[in-house]
Amino acid sequence: GPTLIVQQDRSVETFSMRALTLGGSRYENPENAGIHKLMSQLITRGTSTRSALEIASSVESMAASIGGIAGRNSFGLAMTGLTRFSDECFQIFADCVLDASIPDEEFERERRIQREQLTARKDKLGAVNYDQFARAFFGKHPYSLPILGTESTLEDFSPAAIRQYLHRRQDPSKMVVSVVGDISVDEVANHVERYFGAAEREDYPAPDVPAFEPPGQASLIVSDLEKEQAHVIVGYPAPLLSSDELYALDLLYAVLSGQGGRLFYELRDRQSLAYSVFATRTVGLDASTFSIRIATSPEKITRAVEGIHREVDRLKDEGITQQELDRAKRFLIGNHDIGLQRNSSRAMTFGLDELYGLGYRRSLDYGDAITAVTVDDVQSIVDKWLDPNKMLVSIVKPSKTTIDADALGLVKI
Repeated sequence: GPTLIVQQDRSVETFSMRALTLGGSRYENPENAGIHKLMSQLITRGTSTRSALEIASSVESMAASIGGIAGRNSFGLAMTGLTRFSDECFQIFADCVLDASIPDEEFERERRIQREQLTARKDKLGAVNYDQFARAFFGKHPYSLPILGTESTLEDFSPAAIRQYLHRRQDPSKMVVSVVGDISVDEVANHVERYFGAAEREDYPAPDVPAFEPPGQASLIVSDLEKEQAHVIVGYPAPLLSSDELYALDLLYAVLSGQGGRLFYELRDRQSLAYSVFATRTVGLDASTFSIRIATSPEKITRAVEGIHREVDRLKDEGITQQELDRAKRFLIGNHDIGLQRNSSRAMTFGLDELYGLGYRRSLDYGDAITAVTVDDVQSIVDKWLDPNKMLVSIVKPSKTTIDADALGLVKI
């Protein structure tokens, strides 16, 4: 059966649970991109004993919620409910996880909705630029694939193909079940033993995941979208999810981001180069990126890119101050602790950390790990990872705006 994590919390008569397995876009390829996202919408749309309407009606009558999960590295199901309905909730939860039937009519409905989401995404400047950046940055690694898939892959999917693929993701021995809230540990264990322990599945090997090769030179990729603004991403390779360097990376992100961060103050307030500007990190099992993103006027694109370069050079030359580090620590620890007040957040965090081999206690020790980071640790991240020779700049702009790659010291790809 699955690995089971239970945290008892009697403060409110509710509970939240997750059943998670490895999957997501990391297990996809150019022929089936978007399949996990589609499965996550279909997993609650009917089983061999319950119709979609019966599931929805039962869940609503108990004031509960249920929904599929699909990301870059994982796939699964989430459910939250009231303690007095825990037995009934667990029956529906296990039924959807292990016995989703993917009715033809539900498949067509959800595929149409996903197509509409994909079409809507193509009109969003930041989303278009991130998808462009991911394709170029991650290359042959499946992190380059869009979570929603493509028009071609959505067209090629069929109910039978979805059922067959979903069956490969329903092996209880490869799952982590995480339950947090006002529940009995023994009762949860009995439920898991009853529903998940008895389920047998053929052992399917995990898909081969192509290796990630970071950019070998400072590169530029540009495309057009007829909007009044432009969007720029400057991205670098970053530590993996399993790395201890991730805590220092989090603090670098916090120093740069927010209305009190360096990027906002320098590029927006002082130089008026941005409508919005922030740093972000996309952290994965095989590849990660740390990026700075800026929405700007088309005529200010070159100055915006140069402004980001100057801020990175300043980080390398001057580092961050102790005051900046202390502020960033308070911000990260405070947000983390607030997030963990919710049963749903803890169930998800415990489950994912255990699934990824990091250990379910990782989030409980986050504050101590962040507190231990020094200015020198953050400087080490800057020096090691913000390598201008492995930088990728991605720009989406109006067609009438021209970009001189040579003037930016970049190689256009």
